[in-house]
Formats: sequence, C-alpha cells, structure tokens
Amino acid sequence: MNTSNKKNSEPTRDACVAHLRRTGVLIGAVLGLCLACSMAFATEPATAAPEWSMLTSQQQEVLVEFRQTWNTLSPEMRERLRLGADRWNNLDPDQRARAKERMLRWQALPLAERERRTQRWNKFRALPPAERMRVKRAMRAYMRMPPAQRQQLREQFESIPEAERAGVKSMLRSFTPAERRRFQHMLRAAPEAQRSALMRELARLDYASRNRRLSELETQFKVPQPAQ
Repeated sequence: MNTSNKKNSEPTRDACVAHLRRTGVLIGAVLGLCLACSMAFATEPATAAPEWSMLTSQQQEVLVEFRQTWNTLSPEMRERLRLGADRWNNLDPDQRARAKERMLRWQALPLAERERRTQRWNKFRALPPAERMRVKRAMRAYMRMPPAQRQQLREQFESIPEAERAGVKSMLRSFTPAERRRFQHMLRAAPEAQRSALMRELARLDYASRNRRLSELETQFKVPQPAQ
C-alpha cells in the first residue's frame, strides 16, 4: 500500500513537462539550447526546415507552444527549434536541471543586460563565417583556462575603457593558438598594474608592429622562450 502511494506521488515525465511549460522554463531552456545549436552549426550549410507534421511526437511535445505558428517561422528558426528539442530530449535529468538553472538565471537578469547580451549574439550571427570560427576558437581557448586565470582576464578586460574594448577583442580573436599562448605568457609576466595598458597598446598596432613590440616586452619581462 505504501509502495503504491509512493509510486503515485512521484511526478511523471508528462507532469514535469507540463509544470515546466506553465512556468515558461521549458521553452526558455529549449531556446537556450537553440542558441547552443546555432553556435555549433554556425558555419554549416542551411538544411530544409521541417513542417510541423514532419516532427516526431517527442519534438512536438516539447515545442507544442509553437504548434499554431510553426509554419510562419523562418526555416532557420524552425531548424534551430527542432535541434533544441532534440537536445532537450537527449539530456539526462542532471543536464536538464542545469539547463533550467541557466534559464532561471537568464530570467533573473535585468532587462537591459538581457538586451545587451542579445545584441552581442546578433552581432556574432552577422559576422562572416571565418570571423565566427575565430570567435569560437578564442572562446574554446578561454574556457580551457583555469578559473582563476579566466577571472583575472575578465577583470583586466573590464578595466579597459569601453571605447577601446572592441579593438582588444578583435586582436584576441585574430590570434592563432601559438600567438595566443605567447600573448598570455607575456601578460602573466608583466606587472599586474600594466596589463590593461599593454593590451590596449598592442591592440592599436598592426600585425608586424605588434609582433615587434611583443618581442620587446618578452625581453623586458624576461619571458622564458619555449624549447626548440
């Protein structure tokens, strides 16, 4: 009897989906996964967008909010939503919990911050494919850094005046992996108080002048050279 009551009290998958849909978290999480899909396939050729009737029952269950307007959405948006629904259905419970947590954090952001991040995403989507690939490589390199190093880099970047940040970001995206490692080694060797100014100085230089200046800084800060 107790076992039966316990079983009946456990939320079913359908009940969980219904609750998430009522709170708006489910569709928000799926839209977040759509953005992840867009990042992953930003340089892939476009594919034919499916009609609503072509979606699987699992996809339709997640995307039911779009049932009435599905065929009015752009082909690109329909494909992103389909991929987002697939990703959601393939997540395990822990991964779904993290996706919901990210969405709740997004909903808690001030409207101005959400708009700023949306604008930044739209700018990324407008970049040429080669530039998007450079951005993705730079982001992967950043995510491989130890947390303390990422925090330090964020603080250094935030200390740069707003008007000069675009130039610094462009420089960082242009680096090859070897150039990025060289830049990071120099920056770590430099006194902390000088790092922001050095980033701004290097960002203002052309490629050849930047390499010459970087060599001077490596000598000045006694940066160990890699073994040949």
